[in-house]
Amino acid sequence: TTDLVDRLSAAGTPVFVFTNGTDRVPEELEHIGLGHLVPALLNACDLGVAKPDPEAYAVAHAEIERRLGRTVGREQVRFTDDRPHNVEAARAFGWQARIFTPPA
Repeated sequence: TTDLVDRLSAAGTPVFVFTNGTDRVPEELEHIGLGHLVPALLNACDLGVAKPDPEAYAVAHAEIERRLGRTVGREQVRFTDDRPHNVEAARAFGWQARIFTPPA
């Protein structure tokens, strides 16, 4: 996953990490060697609402647009998660979403 994120970022594709983590997620990412992802973090702890609440996707989408400085169509966002109810909620919001399955 990290390799994919790095390749997408290097190609100029905006990448965000949307998590239901605590206020410790930035430190946890640093600790496991993924600190470079902290600027891309969309943390439910900071957003004030967690997945799969429909409002979480609206707030995260607004934050994506704010950070990119432009309007982003919902259908332009690709979302992956290991929890089916989070994927279903993202699809209902209008994002392209799929279940994360680790490589074999």
